[in-house]
Amino acid sequence: MRNAKALWCLLLAGAFVTGCSGTGPVADGEPAKKKRSSPTAAPLTEISAPSGYRATEGWQQKLTWLPENARTVPVAASVPAGKVAYLTTVAEAGYAVQVRDAATGRIEWTGKPWVPPTPLSEVTEASSFQSDDPELPGVTTVHQDGRDYVVAWAHGVRGKDELNSGKELVELQIFPLDASGENVAPAHRVAVPLKDEDGSTSVNADPDDLEVSDGGAGLVLHWDGYATYSASVDMASGKVTSYGNGSKLGTECDTGTCTAWVAATTAGGPVAVSTLNGGFGVPKRWSSQDVTPDGAATGHLRSNDKLNGDVVGTAGTHLVAEWTPKGEDQGGDRVWSVHDSATGRVQASTSCSPADVDSQGSRGGPRVATSADGRYVAYGSVVFDLREHKGVCLAGDTQRKGILVSAVRDDGIAYGTVPAADTDGTVAQVRVADGRAEALPAGTELPLQPLKDSGLFVTRNNGAGLLVTALKKY
Repeated sequence: MRNAKALWCLLLAGAFVTGCSGTGPVADGEPAKKKRSSPTAAPLTEISAPSGYRATEGWQQKLTWLPENARTVPVAASVPAGKVAYLTTVAEAGYAVQVRDAATGRIEWTGKPWVPPTPLSEVTEASSFQSDDPELPGVTTVHQDGRDYVVAWAHGVRGKDELNSGKELVELQIFPLDASGENVAPAHRVAVPLKDEDGSTSVNADPDDLEVSDGGAGLVLHWDGYATYSASVDMASGKVTSYGNGSKLGTECDTGTCTAWVAATTAGGPVAVSTLNGGFGVPKRWSSQDVTPDGAATGHLRSNDKLNGDVVGTAGTHLVAEWTPKGEDQGGDRVWSVHDSATGRVQASTSCSPADVDSQGSRGGPRVATSADGRYVAYGSVVFDLREHKGVCLAGDTQRKGILVSAVRDDGIAYGTVPAADTDGTVAQVRVADGRAEALPAGTELPLQPLKDSGLFVTRNNGAGLLVTALKKY
C-alpha cells in the first residue's frame, strides 16, 4: 500500500485578506497582515476547475519553497474539522505548520518554527538511501477519539557530528487542530527510530518506502527494508508503539508465527496484514477469513497456498481490500471490498479488473479517496457507495477506456484520469450512480480533496512551487 499521492523568532507566514471576489495568492515568506479583510483584495490566480466550482470565489496560498522536481505535497485537509494545513518556510531552512479555515480561508494559527532532521541524501553513510527526488518534510491530519490533529513529519538523521554517526528516525510535531494564535508549540515532539531487530537502519533507497498517515485510531507509520516495519503513535499522549516486522502480532502460519505489517489501528488493536501467509485482521478480534465478500474465494489459494485477501489502501476507519475471485482466475476481474477496520464488516463490494497504474507512471499505486460526507470511497478504478453497499467499476474494456479515480464529491460526481497510452493527460468526471463518464476539457485541474462547501486544489505554480487553492462550490 502506498498512496498516489495518503499532497506540505521571525515567521514568514502568508497573509490572507478577504474580498468580494476571493483572495489572491499569497506566497510563503510574505509578512502577515494585521487586517484580514479588504474590499480591494487581489483576484484569484485562475485555475481550470471542473464545473460545480466558482472560479473567482475562494482563497489561495503559494508554497514557493518546493523545488520543481518535488513529488511531496505538504498539504492536508481535515474534512471533519473543515481545516486545511500546509507547511510554510521560515528562516534558516526551517518550516512551520499553518492552518486555515477551509471555507473562509482565515488563518487559524501558525506553528512554532521547526528545523527537521538532516535528510538522508545529505548523510549518505548513514543509509543506503539514494534518490533523484528531494526528500522533504510532510504534513498529515489525524482524527482520533473525536478530536482532530495535524502532524508535521520528516525523515532523516539526528545527532550526527565528527564523533557520532547519528540516528535515523522520523520526527513528528503533533498539534491539536483547534489551536489558535501564532508561534504555537506542538503538544508533542516525537522521534520514531527506524531500526530493525539487529539495530541496523531499515529504510530502503526510495522515499516511497516510507508512509505516514491517519490509521483510524492514531498515526500509523510503515517503511520497507528487508521486511516491512510498522509503528503507531497515540495523538493524545505521543506514545509510540513499535511493531517491528510484525512477528509478535499473532498472525499465524503453518510453520509458526508470520511477519506482518500494520495497515491501521483500532481500539481493539492494530490491523495486521500477514506478509507470508496472506489475509488480514485484528488479532484475537476478527479475521479476513470471517468477512470474505461475495464472489471471493475462501481459505488458502491453490496458486500460492496463501490465505485470500490483501489490504491495498486505508482511509480513516475504512480498509480497502483486494481478493482473488472464486475459481481463482488470475487473469480476469478481482473482487474489491471496503471494510470497517474495527469489526471487519463488509461495507460494500464489487468485481473489477485491476487498475492500470503502470501507464500512469505511478510508483506507489492509487490512493484511497473519500467524499466529505463519507458516503463514497474510491480506489483505482472502483468507486464504492457505502449507503447502497455496492460499487461501480470504471476499468477499461473493448469499448471504453478505464478511469483512475482520484476524488469524489458528496453528490456522487467522481473525478479521475484516463491512463490509456493514447490519451495524453485526459481527465474525466463520472456519475457514480450509473457509471456515466464525461471527458473534461484539456487542462482541467482535479480537486485534491472535495470538502463540504468547497474543493481543495493543489497545482504547480509555473515552476515556483505549488499553488494551494480552495474554490467554493455552486
